Amino acid sequence: SDLQKLCIAHAMRYSDGPFQQEPNCSRLHRDYIFAPTHSLQSELCMILQDRYFLLLDVNFTSAADISPDDIAKEISFDDYKYHTTPWSSMEHSFDPSKYVTAHEVAFAPKGDHSANVSIWFDAFTVKLEQSQIKRSRRLKQKK
Repeated sequence: SDLQKLCIAHAMRYSDGPFQQEPNCSRLHRDYIFAPTHSLQSELCMILQDRYFLLLDVNFTSAADISPDDIAKEISFDDYKYHTTPWSSMEHSFDPSKYVTAHEVAFAPKGDHSANVSIWFDAFTVKLEQSQIKRSRRLKQKK
């Protein structure tokens, strides 16, 4: 839902999750040096952060009764894989629609009009080798 996406976007922009490897990763969108590492929909990009969330069922009577963590709870990558892989265990019910991965992505250097730092949900990113990145840049320059 839109509310869940807003809660995830807020968590990614304003708080470091409990499973983050780097401190201050939620503030990378403010200060980064662009070095493309992936491709997303055939565009070179840099993944600033990946985070995993459990989408919770919420029944509340007023906004004062609930916090963003009650709507979308951050989980570890291991938990995400465990709950989205049907053969990992028979102890849990397999429902991948309750889990989402969120990627914060930059498409150009900070300050560039095409930087478009954005959050993508369940996006299929492709990790690129250095030679693929160079080839992609050369082809883009020829256009």
